[in-house]
Amino acid sequence: MESLANITLAEKPAKCERHGPYMTRLLAERPKEVWSFCPGCQAEIKAERAREEEALKKRKLEGNLKEAGILRRFRDATFGTYGPQTEGQARIHEAVMDYAANFEDHLEAGRCLVIVGGPGQGKTHLGVSLLKEIIYWGWTAVYCREYDFFRAVKETWSGGGNRQTERAIVEHFVKPDLLILDEIGVQFFSRAEEALIFQIIENRYGAVKPTMAISNLPGPPPNKSRSGDGRPLNRTKVEDIEDALSFRAYDRLVERGGILLSFPPGQPSYRRQEAVLQ
Repeated sequence: MESLANITLAEKPAKCERHGPYMTRLLAERPKEVWSFCPGCQAEIKAERAREEEALKKRKLEGNLKEAGILRRFRDATFGTYGPQTEGQARIHEAVMDYAANFEDHLEAGRCLVIVGGPGQGKTHLGVSLLKEIIYWGWTAVYCREYDFFRAVKETWSGGGNRQTERAIVEHFVKPDLLILDEIGVQFFSRAEEALIFQIIENRYGAVKPTMAISNLPGPPPNKSRSGDGRPLNRTKVEDIEDALSFRAYDRLVERGGILLSFPPGQPSYRRQEAVLQ
C-alpha cells in the first residue's frame, strides 16, 4: 500500500467570480475528480451555518423561557440586575449564583435550595435569575407559584376549562431538571392541597431532581422537633415553612445537604424604599 507521505496532492489555479483567483486541490480521483472550491466561499458558508445555529439556539432558549412560566414583571431579571442593598442580600445573592455555577453537581445529588425571608428582599428575582441561568446552559426549569398550581389542579376537578388531567399537571412540574415553587405558605391550604404539593416534592425526590422553594415564612428553628408527630394540620398556626409544607415535604427538601438561605429578619422592603411620596 502506498504511504500517504508519498502522495503528492495535485493543485491548479482557479478563479472564483466572487473572490478572485485561488489554488484548488484534487480531493478525489474516482469515480470522478473532485476539486476543492474557493476558500472565501467556504468561509462564508461556515459563517452562515454558525449564524443559523446561533439563531436556532436563541429560538430554542426563548421557547424554553416562555414555557418556564416566568412572570412578566421578572422577564428582565438576572443576577446582574439584582443589586443587593444589605450585607444579607449580598450574601444570599452570592450563594444562589454559586448554586447556579455548580448546578450539575446539585442535579446529580438532587440537592434542593430553600430561600426564606420577609417581603421585598428579591427572593423571586433571585429564583428567576437562577432559572434563566439553568435554561441558558441547556437544562430545563419551570417556575410556579404554589397557589397557581393548586388552582390549575382544582380546575380539573370542577371542569373549569382546564382540559388537562390532574396527573398531567403534576407530571409537568415533576419533569424539569429544576422546579421553583414560590409563595409557599401564602394560604392556609387543606389536607388535599398538602397531599398535592407533597406529591410533586416526593416524585421529584424519588427522581433525584432538585426543587427550589421560596417563602416569606422563616425557616424552622434548629431546636424544632424532627420526629413528625403526625397530628392533624392546624392551619391557624403556621409559623414557618415546615408548617406550611408539612414535615414530610420539608424533610425531603433539606435531605442530602439541602441548602437553606434565610434573609435576616426585620430588613426593609425595597418596594417601599422605591415608593414616591407626594
